[in-house]
Amino acid sequence: MRPTRTSSSRSCRRSRCRGCRSRRPSSSRTPSFRTLANELVDLRRNPEASPQALRAAEAALADHAAEVAAAKLRATEEAQAHYPFLSKRVAGVPLSELPLAQDELFQALVAQRAPLLREPEANAQPLRAVEDQLRNRAAVLADAKEKLDAIHAADSDEVRAHNPFLPHSDVRGVPLRELGLSQDAEYVDKWLDRLRLMEHPEENRPAIQAVEGALRDRAEELARDKLRAEDELLAKHPFVARPPGAPLLASLGVPVDEQFRQMAQEHAALAEEPVRNAEPLRAVEKAMQARVAALAAADAEETLKPAEAARVLVREHLMCVPYVHPDVPKDAIFSELAEKRDALLSDLERNAAPLRAVEEEMHERAVQVAAQHKRRTRPERRLSTVQMTDVEPEKAGEVREQEADTAPLLSGTEVRDPYYQELVALRASLVEAGPRRYADTIRAVEEQMKDRAVQLHRDNERAAAARERVRDALLEQYPFLPKDLHGIPLEDLPLRDDDEFVDAEQERARLAAEPVRNAETLRAAEDRMRARAGKVADVAAATEEALRERLPFVEVGKVPLRSMGLESWPEFAALLAQLEELAKDHPAAAKGPEARRLEKAMVDLAKLRAYDEAAATQCDAMKEADLHERFPFLPEEPVPGMPLAEAELVADPEFRTLANELVDLRRNPEASPQALRAAEAALADHAAEVAAAKLRATEEAQAHYPFLSKRVAGVPLSELPLAQDELFQALVAQRAPLLREPEANAQPLRAVEDQLRNRAAVLADAKEKLDAIHAADSDEVRAHNPFLPHSDVRGVPLRELGLSQDAEYVDKWVDRLRLMEHPEENRPAIQAVEGALRDGQV
Repeated sequence: MRPTRTSSSRSCRRSRCRGCRSRRPSSSRTPSFRTLANELVDLRRNPEASPQALRAAEAALADHAAEVAAAKLRATEEAQAHYPFLSKRVAGVPLSELPLAQDELFQALVAQRAPLLREPEANAQPLRAVEDQLRNRAAVLADAKEKLDAIHAADSDEVRAHNPFLPHSDVRGVPLRELGLSQDAEYVDKWLDRLRLMEHPEENRPAIQAVEGALRDRAEELARDKLRAEDELLAKHPFVARPPGAPLLASLGVPVDEQFRQMAQEHAALAEEPVRNAEPLRAVEKAMQARVAALAAADAEETLKPAEAARVLVREHLMCVPYVHPDVPKDAIFSELAEKRDALLSDLERNAAPLRAVEEEMHERAVQVAAQHKRRTRPERRLSTVQMTDVEPEKAGEVREQEADTAPLLSGTEVRDPYYQELVALRASLVEAGPRRYADTIRAVEEQMKDRAVQLHRDNERAAAARERVRDALLEQYPFLPKDLHGIPLEDLPLRDDDEFVDAEQERARLAAEPVRNAETLRAAEDRMRARAGKVADVAAATEEALRERLPFVEVGKVPLRSMGLESWPEFAALLAQLEELAKDHPAAAKGPEARRLEKAMVDLAKLRAYDEAAATQCDAMKEADLHERFPFLPEEPVPGMPLAEAELVADPEFRTLANELVDLRRNPEASPQALRAAEAALADHAAEVAAAKLRATEEAQAHYPFLSKRVAGVPLSELPLAQDELFQALVAQRAPLLREPEANAQPLRAVEDQLRNRAAVLADAKEKLDAIHAADSDEVRAHNPFLPHSDVRGVPLRELGLSQDAEYVDKWVDRLRLMEHPEENRPAIQAVEGALRDGQV
């Protein structure tokens, strides 16, 4: 379950797990895909389901995945056609995912560009300036999207971390963060049962497994409830669409929003005479959609603000990653250690070892302070409404004190996972308080630690397998390209962000329809692709080498410097400027204490960024793994140019319905193989439709904003609210008149387009952060409920299920916790309770 926490508790996870960002969209977010996927899941669970029915359901899901991917691809191409100054991706984000049409600033710049196009040669300079601003704005939007996606992903991951029995970051296509497990009384009761059972994990093993099953079931039941509410709302108001990347409409509070309800009543009255009231009906429908967009924007802003504040705190105390509580800087012991560290920084070479030791002490103290704060602020509540992490130690064995990152029972394995660290602190404080007195509680905590360690290990294996599948699919798609260029793996090259490569790829695909007839031109197209891939690799290698030469003191392991955007990061850029100015004015000082201090500060920032990048890559891989695990018949790319995860299938209502029908069909022992195959085929078809639509949206966005790439900071343009962002549209309006004479206006045009690209980057960053928060919430639920296999239940995120508010779930969860005091003796009972908890989700 998700613990009560301050805004900073998820800061690092939100930023590192960016969503859910770039190259791994979530096809599973589309409702139709989600429906097909859930149908397939149910069919698989059905012992009487025939192989034919399963194959049919898988084929349907694969077909739908292809449809979704194709639709997304078309949307991206249309966006680029509309904004030809943009690439199909802006910072890795397809144009179809950026809200270019809704962003006021972007549209304002577009308006400025329009008159300049009447005389493009005469207006060359202002035209370039405006298009630069448009590209910058698109980059800001892409960055905002990436940040929001990252926060959403981190939220689901955090839920999953506290519920390690949940295998994925969603349940039935609903992200864990949206399930509201910690608000569901029934879920919380079962979760507490599990916690108590874990005091004797070996004795209570069957009972623990039973409780975990019950928790998974309850999460699925909550997911089904969420999806039913969503489907009912969409059926009642089919003209209303959920904004890209936003939570379910019910999670946004749309059904209870007073403004929306008033407009719905007005719409119902007008609908009595639809022909006569056609125009006012359209106006009300547009207003209702605008209200949904406003609620989504408010939700995103509310999510991003605390995350950014927490991020600032982390940057100030980088040695405390992944968690810095606001009370940490005020702590006397921590302050003493900080002063000691400042003194050691005066001579980094001599003090390297003691500096590392002090920073490790600061990290440990920061964890202790955070744990103590949680204990002090734990509220008193009735068990039926209690947060799982608010249970008193003697009731649940939860004591939040933290000492180290390692635990003897894990043979010295270091696990820098926030939830795992909390458990380590729990155990350490209990041992200090009295190992005999709290023996049962300590066993329960150790069992939770084992669960989380196993969950993390399995996630690593699944993510590695997902990356391997992506690599294999790429090599199979381009057998004429080498596995790596200049030592850079093919999958790490931004080929899909390169317009020339994409154009050659599309030409090859067209020619491949008649390979014999077009043999010669087909080879020529492949040669062009090979040559372009080589040039992209040349640029990447040269960029990496230049960065290594400029920043020889920065070493961040396997993460390429070119992928970290250090030079465009204000904090890092400011330090680099100081260092270079110091070396310029005083060459001898370039090796002095001040230079070493600046280098140390930059290395710390680079490590934080590398941590974020590596975690984001892991998060992306986990999203793909979740989809593949449940729907292995879906291709890695439902349509060319739109990866499976990036299509956001679970967000599509029809996909979600088809997925859930497939899940139910799999569970049905009487389902025929033909029915299963049909369900899979329907799901696959719809997935392809959704992906194609998203691709089209991205391309349309790029066509509309040609100064932007299809992705901004890895976020497709279609996922950025460019059209809704006032600042972006204002810049678009500034750009428009400059386009009348692009050559004459070249300089101001470039300036405006730079601003537009920057604004798009800000928007992409905001989206990544929000996505990370949502993902962390669902992962946190899953960490506390390790028997729930995914981060959603039937397409409903775990964070939205409200398990901790569900009395029935909480009762079973508490039963499981008690059984875990003797895990081995109670193993069958634990498994039974976990099964019951899983059933409650359906």
